[in-house]
Amino acid sequence: MRHEGRENADQYSSIFGLVIAGIVAMVSLLVWLWRKGSAAAGLPGELTDAALRSLARAQTEQWKAEETARGIRDPWLLPVRWHVSPRARAVMASWASVMERPGARPLSLDGAHDQLAEVLTKPGSLRRLVVVGEPGAGKSILMLQLALQLLKRRVGPDPVPVLLPIAGWNPDQPLDDWIAERVAADTPSLARAVQAPDGTWRTLARDLVADGRIMPILDGLDEIAPAQHSAALAAIAASAGAGQKYVITSRTEPYEAAVKAAGSLAHAAVVELQPLSPNDVARYLVEGSDQTSRWNDVAVHLTSSTDTPLTNALSTPLMVWLARTVYRHPATDPAQLLEAPWAIEQAGIERHLLGKLVAAVYTTAVGKRSSRTPAEAEQARRRLAGLARLLQRQRTYDLAWWRLSESLPRGAIQIVSALAIWPIVGLVVGLAAGLDNGADVAIMAGLESGPMAALFTALALTNQKWGHASRMKLRRLPGRRVFVALLFGSTVGLAAGLLTWRALDSMLGFAIGSTMAVIFTFVTAVTFTGGRDERAVSPVSLLAEDRTATLVDGAMGGLAAGLVAGLAFPVPQAPAGLPSALAAGLTVALMYALPHAWGIFVITRAGLAMSRTTPLRLMVFLREAHDRGVLRQAGGVYQFRHSRLQDHLADPTTP
Repeated sequence: MRHEGRENADQYSSIFGLVIAGIVAMVSLLVWLWRKGSAAAGLPGELTDAALRSLARAQTEQWKAEETARGIRDPWLLPVRWHVSPRARAVMASWASVMERPGARPLSLDGAHDQLAEVLTKPGSLRRLVVVGEPGAGKSILMLQLALQLLKRRVGPDPVPVLLPIAGWNPDQPLDDWIAERVAADTPSLARAVQAPDGTWRTLARDLVADGRIMPILDGLDEIAPAQHSAALAAIAASAGAGQKYVITSRTEPYEAAVKAAGSLAHAAVVELQPLSPNDVARYLVEGSDQTSRWNDVAVHLTSSTDTPLTNALSTPLMVWLARTVYRHPATDPAQLLEAPWAIEQAGIERHLLGKLVAAVYTTAVGKRSSRTPAEAEQARRRLAGLARLLQRQRTYDLAWWRLSESLPRGAIQIVSALAIWPIVGLVVGLAAGLDNGADVAIMAGLESGPMAALFTALALTNQKWGHASRMKLRRLPGRRVFVALLFGSTVGLAAGLLTWRALDSMLGFAIGSTMAVIFTFVTAVTFTGGRDERAVSPVSLLAEDRTATLVDGAMGGLAAGLVAGLAFPVPQAPAGLPSALAAGLTVALMYALPHAWGIFVITRAGLAMSRTTPLRLMVFLREAHDRGVLRQAGGVYQFRHSRLQDHLADPTTP
């Protein structure tokens, strides 16, 4: 700096001192976060217990809210009963295997819905249980009640029951790994990295699953692709061999086929849900109604007749709930269930009830939701049918907002994203370039930058996997990633400085580029989020968190790009450097946001709305459908109230 004079050298040294101090501070923060998020294997027991308490609170909050949303206790719980039926015994291992001791005698496992927790908690209780039943027999509701009962009884070191719909599991992935991923995604405190006994690193959730501190309740084994049922059963058997406790539900016939192909699960008792008693159904419909006389004819038929289309149809909790919901309004006549042409067969009654559900719940005021007109109810039914068909094409029952893009061709996502970013970048860059250089330069810059940004965006979306951003998660950073980030940032900063043909600007660009690289690394290390660990996760909260994370990350990337671009202009040209920095920052921010799940969801939502498949305010629509009982919530995804409802709406013969 000797040629610059003492005054200039003093100014430059101040700048370099500030930049170097910033780099040291950011690197120190990264090291601290790395150590904080990578606790050693000797994690204090209090911290583990606190994480389990958070998990238990989140599960309790989630399933109590879901119990209220589904109206399970309106007016009371239907008495679902279960026992070891001949069909259940045929797919079960020997009692000696179930009880894990030679010569063990059969247990009496007959009981009702409020007694299932005792089977798993009393002294000498079962470690594993499989619950089978016909479609709509009440398996999911029973598992929800079981989870709440076990959570209420849990004390001290007891494992935390976690209810998980198993439909999203691919049996190629070890079951314990999948359970840990689901739990860690919903409970951030369990996403912490800990060291396993063998020296490898894994999440605290995976550590707790391996130690048996989490008890999975896996609902809907039959909803996995039929070709994978036997593989799923084999994978569950492998997990059970490690001592894992669990409860599984499945429809009876798919489970029988899986056992025939893969063999019975060792150490697991099997019980089958029984049809509802006609007397219980009649009392539920009559005494649970505001106008009891409307149900008299149906009640008399149920209590005096056997093996009729109506008694067979109303033998499951699903159909009983549908009947009460469809005929809740005083203007409806439940006698149709006996007299209508479609009532001559069980399938006709079931199709009628499934088909009338949406209209019934939308034209009736529910909670804070006012009633809708018949035309609005029909529009909602068509949109729900469109969603059901999307899920059918995806071969899933999980309505995850970050996976809706899979219903559109990847090429369409790339084209729409490119067309969206083209005019924005072209306009901003053109205006920035034309401030001091005239209209000709502005037009040329806009015409050149728009297509380039569109092409870069389309390439960035190639083979991109979109998943929602996890909540606060401090990850271990490989040293190679930090080195590459620093090298890249330093090189870009140096190149930007060299454009000015001044050595000091080149050095300053190098320093600021390195600082921006550390910031990028920091953004990679910490995913922005908010809220408390123990709050229950929901699709709406996941969307809000991913949107915030995308905007924060995009702003950080845009800021870094803007500062680096500004270095390309020497101080005398500062008026031109500011708009250029703004243009570069906005371009990078947009390109950074689009490949994220929220950015893709915005584009997908617009595409589905343009095709009239779903409304533009999709999440508001889904939340209303959940409040009205058409959808249910399972963690961060929505599902239709029952798989039969989704199958009915997705049926090509349904209007």
